[in-house]
Amino acid sequence: MNEEKLPEPPEVRSKRGSSRKNSWEVEASDLKARRIISNLGFWAGTFIIATLLGIVISQQVRMNSVIETVQHYEEELNTDIELSTGVGLALAANRLPEYMLDELAAIEADQVPEAKIELNAYWVKQAGMYLVRAEKAYEEERFNTAITHYNDALAILPSLDELHQFIGLIHLQKKSWGEAISSFTRSIESGHISAGIHNNLGVAYRGKKEFPAALEQFDKALQLDPQYPKARYNLAALNYEEDAYPIASKHFQKFVDKYPSHVEAARMYAECLMHQQQWAPAIEQLIKVTREHPDDAPPHFKLAKSLAMIQATDDAKNTLRHAVSLADAETSYAWVSKKAFRSLRQDADIAAMYERLSRATGKNKGE
Repeated sequence: MNEEKLPEPPEVRSKRGSSRKNSWEVEASDLKARRIISNLGFWAGTFIIATLLGIVISQQVRMNSVIETVQHYEEELNTDIELSTGVGLALAANRLPEYMLDELAAIEADQVPEAKIELNAYWVKQAGMYLVRAEKAYEEERFNTAITHYNDALAILPSLDELHQFIGLIHLQKKSWGEAISSFTRSIESGHISAGIHNNLGVAYRGKKEFPAALEQFDKALQLDPQYPKARYNLAALNYEEDAYPIASKHFQKFVDKYPSHVEAARMYAECLMHQQQWAPAIEQLIKVTREHPDDAPPHFKLAKSLAMIQATDDAKNTLRHAVSLADAETSYAWVSKKAFRSLRQDADIAAMYERLSRATGKNKGE
């Protein structure tokens, strides 16, 4: 089976009471400002051409003037986003440069159709400039400035409501959870419904510690796309954090079947299985984790415990020795003294190791 590649997540969050970190998958792959910028000109040009052709038929505008105007805008503007043609006059009055005010008055009086063409082209160009500035600010990690410019573009062309997703992603990076929730919700209300948006809204709710709402959004994402891996991972990870191990296991199993080399998922899945005393499948996952992190003591201790529980004594002893070699005395003593290793402590070598750890930590041997 060919494993699909899952992009590395930008967000990392800790399980309460754990020294390990859980990753949170955010969907950003389909959101590119340059895509919107590059598409602006197409629809602007289409609008201008259609309007000009109407003028040619109804008012007999000279063809050479039409061609020159169309060529001018096709050169300067370049969108497959449906544009708003009804910019509010009050907003326009505040934003238009002085030389455009006469044309604004003409539009208001509905006297000069050509002025409407000029004004709409101006707004398309202005919106494109704001998008360019927003992307540049984002790349330079000037997040507040990027949000300002995205909002400027939205104020000019409200139909660019896909930008609410961009703004939401920036708020996620800033950990401004409430603002991210607001942005993603507005995007959904505007009709942009996808597994990715519901997933990102779930991440925002999770960051705000509104766990039921987060679970609901991850579940909605999977209803829209049952094969969507990021929501599957996030749903599993959040159930793991909430100690809902059977539910988490169900989702982790589906996830690791598709992405068997995702080590963090394998680690959490193994812990879920251990809590349910499902030792054999836990061992399978822990082997993957220890191979990927050969110098990390905790997964080796957990693997040793799981091996001991199925009475794979020799493998358990060897794994336990290796785990002790990786950890400090306090950690090693805490593990070796566990009830799960009682039978292993009957072995002379393990007993001697246990004695050394007892002396090193100044603790008495015992359960």
